Amino acid sequence: MKLRFRVVLPLCLAISSLVIGCGSDDDRDILTVMTYNVYFGADTSHLFAQLVAGAGPQQLLSDAGELYRAMEESDFPLRASAIAESIAAHEPHFVGLQEMIVVRQDPSNFAFNPMPDAQTEVMDFRKVLMRALEAEGMNYEIAAQVENMDIELPMCLVELSTCMSDPTTIQDGRLTMFDVLLVRGDVEVSEPSQRNYSVVIGPPIVPLTVQRGYVAVNATVANRTYRVVNTHLEAFNPQVRDAQAAELTGVLEEEDLPIILLGDFNSSPDIESGIDDQNSYLAVTEAGFIDMWKGGPGTGLTCCQGADLKQENELSKRIDFVFVRNSEVSDTAYIDTQIDDAFVVGDQPADRVDRGDGVVLWPSDHAGVGAVLYVE
Repeated sequence: MKLRFRVVLPLCLAISSLVIGCGSDDDRDILTVMTYNVYFGADTSHLFAQLVAGAGPQQLLSDAGELYRAMEESDFPLRASAIAESIAAHEPHFVGLQEMIVVRQDPSNFAFNPMPDAQTEVMDFRKVLMRALEAEGMNYEIAAQVENMDIELPMCLVELSTCMSDPTTIQDGRLTMFDVLLVRGDVEVSEPSQRNYSVVIGPPIVPLTVQRGYVAVNATVANRTYRVVNTHLEAFNPQVRDAQAAELTGVLEEEDLPIILLGDFNSSPDIESGIDDQNSYLAVTEAGFIDMWKGGPGTGLTCCQGADLKQENELSKRIDFVFVRNSEVSDTAYIDTQIDDAFVVGDQPADRVDRGDGVVLWPSDHAGVGAVLYVE
Protein backbone atom coordinates (compact mmCIF):
# COMPACT_ATOMS: atom_id res chain seq x y z
CA MET A 1 0.00 0.00 0.00
CA LYS A 2 1.32 3.42 -0.91
CA LEU A 3 0.59 6.36 1.38
CA ARG A 4 1.15 9.78 -0.15
CA PHE A 5 0.28 13.15 1.33
CA ARG A 6 -0.39 16.00 -1.10
CA VAL A 7 -2.46 19.10 -1.40
CA VAL A 8 -5.80 18.82 -3.15
CA LEU A 9 -6.83 21.55 -5.56
CA PRO A 10 -9.49 23.93 -4.13
CA LEU A 11 -12.01 22.55 -6.61
CA CYS A 12 -11.41 19.08 -5.23
CA LEU A 13 -11.97 20.36 -1.71
CA ALA A 14 -15.27 21.87 -2.73
CA ILE A 15 -16.48 18.68 -4.35
CA SER A 16 -15.88 16.13 -1.63
CA SER A 17 -13.67 14.77 1.09
CA LEU A 18 -13.23 11.61 -1.01
CA VAL A 19 -11.73 12.31 -4.41
CA ILE A 20 -11.17 9.83 -7.20
CA GLY A 21 -8.52 10.88 -9.69
CA CYS A 22 -8.91 14.61 -9.07
CA GLY A 23 -6.17 16.39 -11.00
CA SER A 24 -4.33 13.11 -11.53
CA ASP A 25 -4.17 10.12 -13.83
CA ASP A 26 -4.56 7.60 -11.00
CA ASP A 27 -7.12 6.96 -8.30
CA ARG A 28 -6.61 8.24 -4.77
CA ASP A 29 -8.57 8.58 -1.59
CA ILE A 30 -7.89 11.62 0.52
CA LEU A 31 -7.76 12.23 4.21
CA THR A 32 -8.52 15.73 5.53
CA VAL A 33 -7.52 16.87 9.01
CA MET A 34 -7.76 20.13 10.96
CA THR A 35 -6.70 21.67 14.24
CA TYR A 36 -8.23 24.77 15.82
CA ASN A 37 -7.61 26.51 19.12
CA VAL A 38 -11.08 28.00 19.63
CA TYR A 39 -9.98 30.43 22.42
CA PHE A 40 -11.97 30.54 25.61
CA GLY A 41 -12.39 34.27 25.16
CA ALA A 42 -10.12 36.25 27.46
CA ASP A 43 -6.45 36.95 28.10
CA THR A 44 -5.33 35.09 31.22
CA SER A 45 -1.82 36.53 31.32
CA HIS A 46 -2.68 39.47 33.62
CA LEU A 47 -4.50 37.31 36.16
CA PHE A 48 -1.72 34.72 35.95
CA ALA A 49 0.86 37.43 36.68
CA GLN A 50 -1.18 38.67 39.63
CA LEU A 51 -1.31 35.17 41.09
CA VAL A 52 2.45 34.81 40.70
CA ALA A 53 2.94 38.20 42.38
CA GLY A 54 0.70 37.24 45.29
CA ALA A 55 -1.90 39.94 44.69
CA GLY A 56 -4.38 40.67 47.44
CA PRO A 57 -7.99 39.46 47.53
CA GLN A 58 -9.53 42.72 46.29
CA GLN A 59 -7.28 42.74 43.22
CA LEU A 60 -8.01 39.10 42.45
CA LEU A 61 -11.77 39.62 42.87
CA SER A 62 -11.65 42.48 40.41
CA ASP A 63 -9.35 40.76 37.90
CA ALA A 64 -11.33 37.51 37.95
CA GLY A 65 -14.53 39.47 37.34
CA GLU A 66 -12.99 41.32 34.40
CA LEU A 67 -11.77 38.03 32.93
CA TYR A 68 -15.25 36.54 33.22
CA ARG A 69 -16.90 39.56 31.56
CA ALA A 70 -14.34 39.48 28.74
CA MET A 71 -15.16 35.83 28.13
CA GLU A 72 -18.87 36.67 27.91
CA GLU A 73 -18.23 39.57 25.51
CA SER A 74 -16.23 37.32 23.19
CA ASP A 75 -19.57 35.58 22.40
CA PHE A 76 -18.52 32.00 21.80
CA PRO A 77 -21.91 30.88 20.42
CA LEU A 78 -21.49 33.46 17.64
CA ARG A 79 -17.85 32.56 17.07
CA ALA A 80 -18.71 28.85 17.09
CA SER A 81 -20.95 29.39 14.08
CA ALA A 82 -17.95 30.68 12.11
CA ILE A 83 -15.72 27.85 13.32
CA ALA A 84 -18.38 25.30 12.36
CA GLU A 85 -18.69 26.93 8.94
CA SER A 86 -14.93 26.55 8.39
CA ILE A 87 -15.10 22.90 9.40
CA ALA A 88 -18.08 22.31 7.11
CA ALA A 89 -16.23 23.92 4.19
CA HIS A 90 -13.52 21.24 4.35
CA GLU A 91 -15.35 18.31 5.99
CA PRO A 92 -12.23 16.98 7.75
CA HIS A 93 -12.19 13.43 8.99
CA PHE A 94 -10.58 14.56 12.26
CA VAL A 95 -10.56 17.91 14.08
CA GLY A 96 -8.32 18.63 17.04
CA LEU A 97 -9.78 21.36 19.26
CA GLN A 98 -8.08 23.18 22.11
CA GLU A 99 -9.45 25.47 24.86
CA MET A 100 -12.87 23.86 24.89
CA ILE A 101 -14.25 24.94 28.25
CA VAL A 102 -17.13 24.42 30.59
CA VAL A 103 -18.04 27.51 32.65
CA ARG A 104 -19.89 27.14 35.94
CA GLN A 105 -20.88 29.72 38.52
CA ASP A 106 -22.34 29.68 42.04
CA PRO A 107 -22.48 32.01 45.05
CA SER A 108 -19.04 31.98 46.60
CA ASN A 109 -17.98 29.51 49.25
CA PHE A 110 -14.32 29.95 48.36
CA ALA A 111 -13.33 31.07 51.87
CA PHE A 112 -14.50 27.71 53.22
CA ASN A 113 -13.69 25.47 50.24
CA PRO A 114 -11.09 26.66 47.71
CA MET A 115 -11.46 23.47 45.65
CA PRO A 116 -13.48 23.74 42.39
CA ASP A 117 -17.08 22.87 43.26
CA ALA A 118 -19.39 25.29 41.40
CA GLN A 119 -22.11 23.26 39.67
CA THR A 120 -24.43 25.68 37.83
CA GLU A 121 -23.48 25.43 34.16
CA VAL A 122 -23.26 28.72 32.30
CA MET A 123 -21.85 27.42 29.03
CA ASP A 124 -20.28 24.26 27.64
CA PHE A 125 -18.23 25.01 24.53
CA ARG A 126 -18.49 21.38 23.45
CA LYS A 127 -22.29 21.48 23.34
CA VAL A 128 -22.30 24.87 21.63
CA LEU A 129 -19.94 23.81 18.85
CA MET A 130 -21.68 20.48 18.29
CA ARG A 131 -25.00 22.32 17.84
CA ALA A 132 -23.31 24.72 15.41
CA LEU A 133 -21.96 21.77 13.39
CA GLU A 134 -25.40 20.17 13.32
CA ALA A 135 -26.80 23.47 12.02
CA GLU A 136 -24.27 23.21 9.16
CA GLY A 137 -25.55 19.70 8.38
CA MET A 138 -22.37 18.09 9.70
CA ASN A 139 -22.24 14.78 11.57
CA TYR A 140 -19.37 14.75 14.08
CA GLU A 141 -18.86 13.14 17.44
CA ILE A 142 -16.37 13.55 20.26
CA ALA A 143 -14.03 10.57 19.98
CA ALA A 144 -11.82 11.49 22.95
CA GLN A 145 -11.22 14.34 25.35
CA VAL A 146 -8.86 15.16 28.19
CA GLU A 147 -9.66 17.44 31.10
CA ASN A 148 -6.81 19.84 31.73
CA MET A 149 -7.26 22.85 33.98
CA ASP A 150 -10.12 22.85 36.47
CA ILE A 151 -9.84 26.08 38.42
CA GLU A 152 -12.20 28.18 40.47
CA LEU A 153 -11.75 31.70 41.76
CA PRO A 154 -14.02 34.14 43.59
CA MET A 155 -14.98 37.08 41.40
CA CYS A 156 -16.80 40.36 41.65
CA LEU A 157 -19.29 41.00 38.84
CA VAL A 158 -20.68 44.21 40.36
CA GLU A 159 -18.98 47.24 41.87
CA LEU A 160 -15.99 46.15 43.92
CA SER A 161 -17.17 48.24 46.87
CA THR A 162 -20.42 46.27 46.85
CA CYS A 163 -18.57 42.95 46.95
CA MET A 164 -16.41 44.16 49.82
CA SER A 165 -19.36 45.40 51.87
CA ASP A 166 -21.66 42.48 51.02
CA PRO A 167 -19.79 39.17 50.54
CA THR A 168 -23.01 37.47 49.42
CA THR A 169 -22.61 39.27 46.08
CA ILE A 170 -19.32 37.47 45.39
CA GLN A 171 -19.56 34.62 42.90
CA ASP A 172 -17.26 31.65 42.35
CA GLY A 173 -16.40 31.19 38.69
CA ARG A 174 -15.23 27.73 37.68
CA LEU A 175 -13.48 27.06 34.40
CA THR A 176 -12.76 23.51 33.25
CA MET A 177 -10.73 23.26 30.06
CA PHE A 178 -10.56 20.31 27.66
CA ASP A 179 -8.70 19.24 24.58
CA VAL A 180 -11.15 17.46 22.29
CA LEU A 181 -10.80 15.26 19.23
CA LEU A 182 -13.76 15.26 16.86
CA VAL A 183 -14.24 12.59 14.22
CA ARG A 184 -16.60 12.61 11.28
CA GLY A 185 -19.53 10.24 11.52
CA ASP A 186 -18.16 7.83 8.89
CA VAL A 187 -14.83 7.33 10.71
CA GLU A 188 -14.37 4.20 12.83
CA VAL A 189 -12.48 4.80 16.07
CA SER A 190 -10.97 2.54 18.71
CA GLU A 191 -8.47 2.60 21.57
CA PRO A 192 -9.15 6.14 22.78
CA SER A 193 -6.74 7.42 25.39
CA GLN A 194 -6.24 10.63 27.30
CA ARG A 195 -3.43 11.74 29.54
CA ASN A 196 -2.21 14.78 31.42
CA TYR A 197 1.47 15.60 31.17
CA SER A 198 3.55 14.82 34.23
CA VAL A 199 5.30 18.21 34.12
CA VAL A 200 2.94 21.13 34.73
CA ILE A 201 2.94 24.63 36.19
CA GLY A 202 1.82 24.55 39.79
CA PRO A 203 2.73 25.39 43.36
CA PRO A 204 4.96 27.00 44.50
CA ILE A 205 5.03 29.09 41.31
CA VAL A 206 1.28 29.77 41.39
CA PRO A 207 -1.37 28.68 43.91
CA LEU A 208 -3.05 26.39 41.38
CA THR A 209 -2.11 23.66 38.92
CA VAL A 210 -2.10 24.53 35.21
CA GLN A 211 -2.39 21.13 33.57
CA ARG A 212 -1.98 20.26 29.90
CA GLY A 213 -2.58 16.98 28.14
CA TYR A 214 -3.28 15.06 24.96
CA VAL A 215 -5.85 12.69 23.49
CA ALA A 216 -5.39 9.92 20.94
CA VAL A 217 -7.49 7.41 19.03
CA ASN A 218 -7.01 4.79 16.37
CA ALA A 219 -9.09 5.99 13.43
CA THR A 220 -9.93 3.93 10.36
CA VAL A 221 -10.74 5.57 7.02
CA ALA A 222 -11.07 3.60 3.78
CA ASN A 223 -9.67 0.49 5.50
CA ARG A 224 -6.52 2.30 6.62
CA THR A 225 -5.88 2.92 10.32
CA TYR A 226 -4.06 5.92 11.80
CA ARG A 227 -3.13 7.01 15.28
CA VAL A 228 -4.55 10.52 15.61
CA VAL A 229 -3.28 12.69 18.46
CA ASN A 230 -4.36 16.16 19.63
CA THR A 231 -2.50 18.28 22.19
CA HIS A 232 -2.01 21.76 23.63
CA LEU A 233 1.43 22.42 25.10
CA GLU A 234 2.14 24.91 27.87
CA ALA A 235 1.96 28.58 26.85
CA PHE A 236 3.54 30.46 29.75
CA ASN A 237 6.65 28.48 30.70
CA PRO A 238 9.09 27.29 28.01
CA GLN A 239 10.83 24.78 30.27
CA VAL A 240 7.53 23.10 31.11
CA ARG A 241 6.51 23.20 27.43
CA ASP A 242 9.77 21.55 26.35
CA ALA A 243 9.34 18.81 28.96
CA GLN A 244 5.81 18.15 27.69
CA ALA A 245 7.03 17.94 24.09
CA ALA A 246 9.68 15.44 25.16
CA GLU A 247 7.09 13.40 27.06
CA LEU A 248 4.73 13.31 24.08
CA THR A 249 7.37 12.31 21.54
CA GLY A 250 8.60 9.66 23.97
CA VAL A 251 5.10 8.18 24.29
CA LEU A 252 4.74 8.08 20.50
CA GLU A 253 8.24 6.75 19.85
CA GLU A 254 7.20 3.09 19.60
CA GLU A 255 3.95 3.70 17.66
CA ASP A 256 4.05 1.85 14.33
CA LEU A 257 0.78 3.13 12.86
CA PRO A 258 0.91 6.26 10.71
CA ILE A 259 0.61 9.14 13.21
CA ILE A 260 -1.28 12.37 12.60
CA LEU A 261 -0.32 14.80 15.36
CA LEU A 262 -2.48 17.93 15.70
CA GLY A 263 -2.48 20.84 18.07
CA ASP A 264 -1.34 24.13 19.49
CA PHE A 265 2.33 23.66 20.34
CA ASN A 266 3.06 27.23 21.48
CA SER A 267 6.35 26.90 19.63
CA SER A 268 7.38 28.19 16.24
CA PRO A 269 9.74 27.07 13.47
CA ASP A 270 11.42 30.47 13.83
CA ILE A 271 12.67 32.49 16.77
CA GLU A 272 10.12 35.30 17.03
CA SER A 273 11.06 38.77 18.25
CA GLY A 274 14.00 37.54 20.29
CA ILE A 275 11.88 35.00 22.21
CA ASP A 276 13.30 31.50 21.92
CA ASP A 277 10.14 29.44 21.46
CA GLN A 278 11.60 27.07 18.88
CA ASN A 279 12.68 24.18 21.10
CA SER A 280 9.40 22.25 21.33
CA TYR A 281 8.85 22.50 17.58
CA LEU A 282 12.35 21.15 16.99
CA ALA A 283 11.78 18.35 19.49
CA VAL A 284 8.78 17.19 17.47
CA THR A 285 10.43 17.45 14.05
CA GLU A 286 13.65 15.86 15.29
CA ALA A 287 11.52 12.93 16.48
CA GLY A 288 10.65 12.27 12.83
CA PHE A 289 7.43 14.26 12.48
CA ILE A 290 6.93 16.22 9.27
CA ASP A 291 5.34 19.66 9.40
CA MET A 292 2.68 19.53 6.67
CA TRP A 293 2.54 23.28 6.06
CA LYS A 294 4.56 24.03 2.95
CA GLY A 295 2.38 26.83 1.70
CA GLY A 296 -1.19 26.86 0.46
CA PRO A 297 -4.45 28.79 0.81
CA GLY A 298 -4.22 31.33 3.61
CA THR A 299 -1.26 33.07 5.18
CA GLY A 300 0.05 30.10 7.11
CA LEU A 301 0.13 32.26 10.25
CA THR A 302 -2.01 31.05 13.15
CA CYS A 303 -1.27 33.25 16.19
CA CYS A 304 -2.47 35.53 17.63
CA GLN A 305 -5.27 38.06 17.31
CA GLY A 306 -5.85 40.68 20.01
CA ALA A 307 -7.41 39.35 23.19
CA ASP A 308 -10.74 41.11 22.53
CA LEU A 309 -10.82 39.76 18.93
CA LYS A 310 -11.78 43.21 17.64
CA GLN A 311 -8.49 44.40 16.15
CA GLU A 312 -7.18 44.23 12.62
CA ASN A 313 -5.39 41.03 11.67
CA GLU A 314 -2.49 40.57 14.10
CA LEU A 315 -1.44 37.02 13.20
CA SER A 316 2.34 36.91 13.11
CA LYS A 317 3.60 33.37 13.65
CA ARG A 318 2.88 29.67 13.25
CA ILE A 319 2.35 27.69 16.45
CA ASP A 320 -0.53 25.41 15.36
CA PHE A 321 0.43 22.38 13.30
CA VAL A 322 -0.46 19.22 11.49
CA PHE A 323 2.44 16.79 11.80
CA VAL A 324 2.73 13.35 10.22
CA ARG A 325 5.03 10.44 11.01
CA ASN A 326 5.28 6.74 10.12
CA SER A 327 3.96 7.06 6.57
CA GLU A 328 6.10 4.13 5.41
CA VAL A 329 3.61 1.39 6.10
CA SER A 330 5.08 -0.73 3.29
CA ASP A 331 8.25 -0.77 1.23
CA THR A 332 6.64 1.43 -1.42
CA ALA A 333 4.84 3.89 0.83
CA TYR A 334 6.07 7.44 1.16
CA ILE A 335 5.09 11.01 1.96
CA ASP A 336 5.61 13.49 -0.83
CA THR A 337 6.69 16.54 1.17
CA GLN A 338 7.53 18.63 -1.88
CA ILE A 339 3.91 19.48 -2.69
CA ASP A 340 1.82 22.21 -1.05
CA ASP A 341 -0.52 20.37 1.23
CA ALA A 342 -2.21 22.59 3.82
CA PHE A 343 -4.69 25.40 4.32
CA VAL A 344 -5.51 28.00 6.96
CA VAL A 345 -9.00 29.12 8.00
CA GLY A 346 -10.25 32.02 10.10
CA ASP A 347 -7.46 34.40 9.06
CA GLN A 348 -9.28 36.62 6.57
CA PRO A 349 -11.46 39.69 7.28
CA ALA A 350 -14.42 37.93 5.63
CA ASP A 351 -14.16 35.21 8.31
CA ARG A 352 -15.12 37.63 11.09
CA VAL A 353 -18.59 37.60 12.63
CA ASP A 354 -20.85 40.56 13.40
CA ARG A 355 -21.95 40.72 17.02
CA GLY A 356 -24.87 43.00 16.08
CA ASP A 357 -23.75 46.03 18.08
CA GLY A 358 -21.32 47.38 15.50
CA VAL A 359 -18.55 45.05 16.68
CA VAL A 360 -17.06 42.34 14.48
CA LEU A 361 -15.04 39.52 16.03
CA TRP A 362 -12.48 37.07 14.76
CA PRO A 363 -13.64 33.46 15.23
CA SER A 364 -10.72 32.90 17.61
CA ASP A 365 -7.42 34.46 18.58
CA HIS A 366 -5.91 31.62 16.53
CA ALA A 367 -6.46 30.66 12.93
CA GLY A 368 -7.19 27.01 12.22
CA VAL A 369 -4.88 24.95 10.07
CA GLY A 370 -5.57 21.79 8.11
CA ALA A 371 -4.03 19.43 5.62
CA VAL A 372 -5.38 17.33 2.80
CA LEU A 373 -3.50 14.07 2.54
CA TYR A 374 -3.54 11.79 -0.49
CA VAL A 375 -3.76 8.10 0.37
CA GLU A 376 -2.64 5.68 -2.35
